[in-house]
Amino acid sequence: MERPILQYGSIVAREAGDMILASAVFSLLLAPGPVCALTPEELGPDSIDVSEYPAEYRKTYEEIFIPLFRRFGGAARVVNSPVIELDPASQSYESKRNPILFSDSEVAQVSTDGWKKQVDAMRRRPPCCGACPVLSLQGAKDLWRFLVYDSIVRKTGPRAQNWVRQRRSLLGRFKKERPLFKRTQEAVR
Repeated sequence: MERPILQYGSIVAREAGDMILASAVFSLLLAPGPVCALTPEELGPDSIDVSEYPAEYRKTYEEIFIPLFRRFGGAARVVNSPVIELDPASQSYESKRNPILFSDSEVAQVSTDGWKKQVDAMRRRPPCCGACPVLSLQGAKDLWRFLVYDSIVRKTGPRAQNWVRQRRSLLGRFKKERPLFKRTQEAVR
């Protein structure tokens, strides 16, 4: 059997033409940041300034959030997610104070259990390769509390208008950079 010129995982280059294609694929795989963003969230920041957060949330950010999402390709999708989890009383208050959060689901998706459902789905995902982190029940609870707290701090109250501007900016950039993406997704469904 002919020896490959270059091999990376399941990608194998055996001829010079394959080598050019493989090197292009490798550069995309290894390039920093989103080469081809699949969601508007991927175009935003991938970290959160938690320096003003209570100690328990800073600890969760450092010990659970960062390591977990580093393994899953970065935290930008979570950091810039439109999900906001509020109890019914807080939803009522915010709907009067910041109605924009309830009028456009691309900007904000307010619910009583949005983060809880997403974290539970992550925790229940079976390990695929042995390298992926497994989220313990306590780790999932800590992560859920952190995500709820963070989304309240960064996306509601006096910071709601900043959040709306940031989301609209990401959505605008995404639509400008990927004008056919939404239509392609809809055609696949």
